[in-house]
Amino acid sequence: MSDFEPTRLDAFLEADPAARRAAVGSKDECQAIIEDLEAFITRDAARSVEVGRAIVEALDDEATIARTLRAITSALAYLGRHDEAIATALDGRERAQAAGDDIEAARALVAAMHPRCESGRLDEAIQGGETARGELIEAGAPDLAIRVDLNLGNIRKMQGDADRALGHLNRVIETLGPEDPIRPHALNAIGECHVVLDALAEADSAFEESARLQGENGGLGTAIVIGNRADVASREGRLEEAIDLFTDARRLCDSLQSVGHSARLMAETGEALESAGLLDEAVQQLESSIESLEAAGMRFEHARALMALARIDLVSRRFDRAIDRADLSSRRFLDLGNRRLANRSMLIAIEACIANSKIEAAEARIATLVDDENDLVSRIGRHSMEAELHASRTDWINAIQAAERASAIASELGVPPLMIECDSRLARMQIRGGRREDGVRTSRVAVASIERIRAGFTANRLRTAFLASRTAAYESLVEGLIGLGGDESIAEAFEVMERSRNRGLIEKTIERVDSIEATKPEMESIAALRRRLLALYAAMDQDGLEDQRRIRIDARQSEIDSLEIELDRLMLGIERRRPAIDATLPVQEVSDSLPSDTALIEYFVADDRILVFTIFDGALNVVDTGVAVEEISEAVTELHFQCRRRLRGEPGPRVAARMQAATEKVLRSIHRQIVDPLPSAVRSAARWLLVPHGPLLAIPFHALLSDEGYILDRTVITTAPSAATAVRLASTPVRGDGVVVATVSDERAPSIREEGEHVAALHHDVTHLDGKAANSQAVLDGLSKARVAHLACHGRFLPGSPRSSGLRLADRWVTVRDIRELSATPAVVVLSGCETGLHPQLGANELLGLSRAFAMRGTRTVVASLWSVHDSASTMLMTSMHSAIADARSHEDIVLGHPLAEAQKTLRDQNPHPAYWAPFFCAESCLSSVSSMRSS
Repeated sequence: MSDFEPTRLDAFLEADPAARRAAVGSKDECQAIIEDLEAFITRDAARSVEVGRAIVEALDDEATIARTLRAITSALAYLGRHDEAIATALDGRERAQAAGDDIEAARALVAAMHPRCESGRLDEAIQGGETARGELIEAGAPDLAIRVDLNLGNIRKMQGDADRALGHLNRVIETLGPEDPIRPHALNAIGECHVVLDALAEADSAFEESARLQGENGGLGTAIVIGNRADVASREGRLEEAIDLFTDARRLCDSLQSVGHSARLMAETGEALESAGLLDEAVQQLESSIESLEAAGMRFEHARALMALARIDLVSRRFDRAIDRADLSSRRFLDLGNRRLANRSMLIAIEACIANSKIEAAEARIATLVDDENDLVSRIGRHSMEAELHASRTDWINAIQAAERASAIASELGVPPLMIECDSRLARMQIRGGRREDGVRTSRVAVASIERIRAGFTANRLRTAFLASRTAAYESLVEGLIGLGGDESIAEAFEVMERSRNRGLIEKTIERVDSIEATKPEMESIAALRRRLLALYAAMDQDGLEDQRRIRIDARQSEIDSLEIELDRLMLGIERRRPAIDATLPVQEVSDSLPSDTALIEYFVADDRILVFTIFDGALNVVDTGVAVEEISEAVTELHFQCRRRLRGEPGPRVAARMQAATEKVLRSIHRQIVDPLPSAVRSAARWLLVPHGPLLAIPFHALLSDEGYILDRTVITTAPSAATAVRLASTPVRGDGVVVATVSDERAPSIREEGEHVAALHHDVTHLDGKAANSQAVLDGLSKARVAHLACHGRFLPGSPRSSGLRLADRWVTVRDIRELSATPAVVVLSGCETGLHPQLGANELLGLSRAFAMRGTRTVVASLWSVHDSASTMLMTSMHSAIADARSHEDIVLGHPLAEAQKTLRDQNPHPAYWAPFFCAESCLSSVSSMRSS
């Protein structure tokens, strides 16, 4: 049962009814059994309920039954079965009153306070507590009355009335002795009050003392304190520490079968993940906890989880859902009497209204806020939203003043994530309001804070996600520096832009795993997760391949995401990594790395506008295109629609001509918006090293059209995730020997086999894996050894579930994880399948794409596609391109930008619609000559 005095309770349960009655018939023996039961509750609440009910059945003394029912009430409350706990407590009170035991009758009311509180019946809990406290004092039991203060303090805390709560709790601490077992619980409650008051240092001190008194084997009480310390760490920006602490606390709760508290910790873990920028993982934790919290009647925690989900909806620009969830959360907190958290939920709804241009709705909600001078967070939120409202009317003077008030309070509070948010907002408004120098200074402070917190993370995924969720400060700094003008400011703006993007990918390429240390249970859990994932990926074949572009997050894909996240967490725990923090390359080094005929063109999205930096012939320039991201997003969507439409059949000449004209119209429009503004010298460069951003990642730049023709006809284009990535990949050693060709054809793509035969025939030292031979083990083994790889098979990209994207081999889907876990990858990888070059456009998930995964492992060149490819057209293109690869294999560097362009021109002569010849792009640095020069 447990390591705590199990023998007496086990023996009681194993005894027959007569023996049980005999055991409780002895006063001393009965007393000992009930004391064991009371002490055992926090170790195993579910077992305690079973034992307690057996004791009640054996008893006939009403007062003793009442005491046992009180113990059962506590166990039920720990399990989150609150209605059942309340009914049990009131039954015990009636029995105690019938027996004339006034103290036990009062204690039954005390036992009912916790489940009443957790189920939202706060007024009943307070009334019952005050009644019990008075009865205990009247009955001459002040020591018990002081314990009622502990419960009353907890309830006042839940209502957000932390000052009154501290009055109760401090009386408890002053009265109790240092060894009293209630003392650590009172200290924990005091810590929670300080959290409400945003006094985090005092809170952590109280939690630390509570943990010291409870020791490592304090059961559920220890788990709660660990969770509270995690909450403080999360609020202070110590996010990695917070996530680890939450994990420890949840494991302890799970082992104690405390469903309600485990769900609460799951929700709080979700909040920490949201602060870290891991939004998909946060949503998984929060949504998983919602149902359990509701079932357990934990209304306060349920409202808090809703508030966190509303914040994520706001960040994810799902404004209507954010408003609905925030409004609901606010109402729930009001029902609980917690005006402070109701205000904070309402502030989320207000921000979502402003972002969605619902200004009147925002103003109406601001009017409902209740001022509380002691609630610093709500004051920050109110000033921030007032600033946003003034900004929506271009009243920059008042907007800046309100933002300054918010920033000043945040600095007083000293919580880094909140300070970053406030400084980022203030910087944006200072820059828009004409105070550029002030805005630059403010945004530099915010960026420095982000970099400082980021550097403290050992996990690459946390560094990446934290940065991706806080790019506003970098955007403001770039915008402000450009506004200041001058060569130094523009150079700094370029370097700041580089610091804000794809650094996680760079750092992942230079990160090293020194060792793997795992316990047997951990390895078994990892193996079980992998088996389940393989089964789910295999089952995805039943979904078919015919409509791969739709966003389908069904139950299977949601489970895949959940399991992949859990596997990431486990692997992170057992891998002893040597973390690497990337240092941004200065402009001069980037410029020196460019061949004389190559222009770097790097796009950047700032405040929903598209900026573009260029470096050519030693000159750095920046252009504000004035184009809104939404305009480009709509054009890209239309372009992909037109290409998919053309591939669906063989229309007649007139229809085909109309389709061609419609596609060319979109291509001309995009060219006019984002290429025409470039300096003429840059447009005329023989080669472009292109760094797209946001929706531009899905644009086939080589197919953009102007009066001069397609860009393909005058410029060779290669792409990179960032300038720094291009420079670093150019110096990556060429690894592997030979060529591996893997082809998996079917009735939908019969030409794949022919493609593989043609490609293999062009090379020497080639391994051709076709059909069943192209299974995952053989292909992954080939990838780890080859210098060049050509994979021709079905591909799939699902924007809503990127972890489900991958390549379909003979036996299963090979996903991003499979690529990331390879010891090495080829220098050149050609992904001849549908949508193999797509990946999430923004945020931490940018690393989930297949082409990014190969780059992460050191692949220098990736050829991949932006939409579904035509079977026979792809075969012709790849055969032509591989002729150049075969010719180049004797050289140190294989450069595919030009061979791909020539193959596309040849294919265009036969199939003029871009749907056929334009889907493939080449991701490589085109800096090979520089790496060769350096090595010599």
